[in-house]
Formats: sequence, structure tokens, C-alpha cells
Amino acid sequence: MKLYRKILAGIMALSIMSTFMVGCNNTDEDSSVGDSSASASTTDNSSDDDDSTDSTDSDDSDDSDEQDNKTPSQPDNLDYTDEITEGVVMTVGGYDIDVEEYRYYFLNLKYSLSGGDDSYWDGEATEGTDSDGNTVSQTVEESKMERLSALKDYVITFLVNNYCVELIAKDNDISLTADEIQAVEDDYEETKASYESDESAEYDTFEDYLTSIYCTKELYLKSITRQALEEKVVRSLYEEDFRENLLPEYVHCQHILFSTTGLTAETEAIPDDATDEEIEEINASNDALLEEAKADVKAKAEEVLQQIKDGADFEEMIAEYNEDPGETVEEDGSVVGYYFRSGTMVEAFEDAAFSLGDNEVSDLVETDYGYHIIKRIPITDDDEYVNTYIISLIMNDINTGETTEYYDQYMELADTYYDNMVVTFSDDYYNINTVSMPVESSVFAYIESSTDDDVE
Repeated sequence: MKLYRKILAGIMALSIMSTFMVGCNNTDEDSSVGDSSASASTTDNSSDDDDSTDSTDSDDSDDSDEQDNKTPSQPDNLDYTDEITEGVVMTVGGYDIDVEEYRYYFLNLKYSLSGGDDSYWDGEATEGTDSDGNTVSQTVEESKMERLSALKDYVITFLVNNYCVELIAKDNDISLTADEIQAVEDDYEETKASYESDESAEYDTFEDYLTSIYCTKELYLKSITRQALEEKVVRSLYEEDFRENLLPEYVHCQHILFSTTGLTAETEAIPDDATDEEIEEINASNDALLEEAKADVKAKAEEVLQQIKDGADFEEMIAEYNEDPGETVEEDGSVVGYYFRSGTMVEAFEDAAFSLGDNEVSDLVETDYGYHIIKRIPITDDDEYVNTYIISLIMNDINTGETTEYYDQYMELADTYYDNMVVTFSDDYYNINTVSMPVESSVFAYIESSTDDDVE
């Protein structure tokens, strides 16, 4: 159950940031992983006024007004106690944010900031000195206001980040196909079935689980739809250039490791009263025994290499002899192996791999890990690994974790949209506080009182 909570809460709270760490620089939150498929039209809730959704058109709004829109000058109402249960609370880039969407981020970030301690939101009086030695103080009300304002600012940041994706896609004429829409719905059903078949799940139904994290089916689908859209944006903008210019820098290889690390032999212990000459003799004898054990490993490696030269299947040899725990054999007997660029593997291994032709097998290659037999695998257009992890490959060096030029380009683009995003607020927004934003919602009450057919 904890795994579901971690994965799904992460998917929702960090919907702008997927495994490839894409998002705007304007948030301090970490990026999260999340598989994505596709769903309903991403512009269904956009404004009919095209000008209002063109976030990059500086003529739409004065820069100072846009900044004020992101940071409302009107004070939050700390004393408002009536629950806000419906309606639009703000508009981001022409997209209406209703109470259900806002409250998801509000309540999850509220918990994150307070650690679940609601007394945190009551504020506390403080007094101290600043760097110049001046006395500074804060009243309980000032502290309470500051904490609530910070929470609401975080929510704005997340929502603006999210809708940068929608607007980038719209401005580049990128949308999801019917098949991609179906894929998101299939993903939801698979996740739901997986959860409900898990005997350790805390809740009877997946909808009940979503309720526990202040979410709904509609909002969950909206989030993974946006992830699918963002992946399509990245692929549309950068994949062709990546395959032409960066992918050729990668080599794909499989290998068989015959490990020489941790070799043992029946070596002689050094007595406490041994003389220097005796210690030297014993050490020499022990070294010879270890070299003999190493020679046995090399002999086995040479034997296997000869079998491969004689036509033995390389993947079958991996399954039988490989001692590299990082190179696993799949259930069908296939082996993914390694994809890497220059400068990420030990030198001898890397030099040998890059010197091979497609489907060529190396002679024995010795490294500090042992003896390797390496086979270079061609990277083709239908390479399953590349196509599966194309987003990660475009955005990050998969070996070092360093971001690529495409990541930097996307970040710069997203930052531009963030900086120019027009955000407006309804009157209800200023009455949102930790009391008026309900933990229970009318949507959840509807779910609990409806049949499955009604909910669907």
C-alpha cells in the first residue's frame, strides 16, 4: 500500500515533472517518475478566447500585471470559515482551475509543509536578531499569514507549471491521438485492477484510495493525460535531432564477466612471531596462490570465448556464466545489456566496446573487475530499449544522470511560458485558508453514494 501511495501521490503532485526531470525552474520540488499514457482532449477546459491562452504574447497583459496575478496583493482571509466546495477559484493561461483540482494540491502541500501537524497553521510569535544585529519579531497573526501565503504560492507554482505543458502543446499544434487517449484510459484501468488485486491494499477500491489522497478519477486521468502530452511534446520537439546527432554517440553491448574480485585461496596465515623474511616469503606464496586462482578464471573465460567463436549463442552463455549482477537475463532469455557514451565505463572495457563492429565479439578484455567477453549490438530504428526509454535518453545521459542540451532547451522554453503565464483569481480564492478548504468534498460524497456505473 505504501508503494501505491508513494507512486500515485508522486504522479499527481509532480505531474509536470516525469522521470526525465522536465519542468520549470520556478519550483523547488524534486522531479518524479511516472509512467504515462494518454487521455481526453487537453484543451477541453481552455478558454474560448484564443488570446487569453497565448501565454507568450506580451501584448495580452502588462508584465507587472502578470506578476501581480501570480502573487495576489489582496490579503488572504484568515477568519473565513465557510467551506468552499465548488466553482472556479483561479484561471491559469485561460484554463479554469476548479475547487477539486486546487484542493488536491492545496491539501497535499499543506500536509507536506506541516508534516501533518495542523497546529503549524495556527502560527507562533517569534523574536530574534537579523544579520545586522537588529531585533526582529513576528506576531502570531503575521506568522499565520506568512505560512498560509507560502502554501498558496506553492500551489500556484505547481498549477502554473502544469499548464505550461498545455500551452506549449497548443502553440506547437501537438495533441493526443485517439489511440493515445485510449492508452491513458487503459492505463487507468490497469492501475485500478492492479491495486484492487493487491491483498495488502489499504482500501477496497482504487477510487477509495484516490479519495484518501484528495484525488478523483477525473483528476487522476487529467494528470496522466498531461504527462502523456508532455512526453509527446518532448518527442515532437527534440526526438529527430536526438536520433540524428546524439544517439550515434551511444554504443550498445552485452558482455560476460568472469569476476576476479574477492578471489580466495587456501593462503597461509602469518604467525605473530614471524620474521620479516618469513613474512615476505608467506606473502609471495599467497600472491602466487591468488594468481593461480586468477589464471583458473582466465582459463574458464578463454574456454567460453572459444565456444562462442565456434557458434555458441551469446545470450545463452551470459545466462550460464556471467557474474555481473547488473546485467540481468529476462524471462524470455533476452539480455538488454548496456547503453553508454564515451567516458562512462572503465577505460579498457569502453575502448574495446567502441572498437567493435556491429555483432562483433571481442577477445578477452581485462579490467579490475575481471575478464570480459564483449559483444556489440547494433542500435536500430526499432531498438526496443531506445523506444521505451526515449524520453530519458533525450533528456538525460542515462549513465551519468547529467542533463542534455535538449533538457536545457525545454527548460528554457518552459521558463518562458511560466514567466509570461497570465493567472487570474476569483473572489473565492481570497477566502481559501486551512479551514475553508474542506478535507471531504461533494465529489467524494457522490462517489461513495453512487454505483460503479454511475461513476463511470
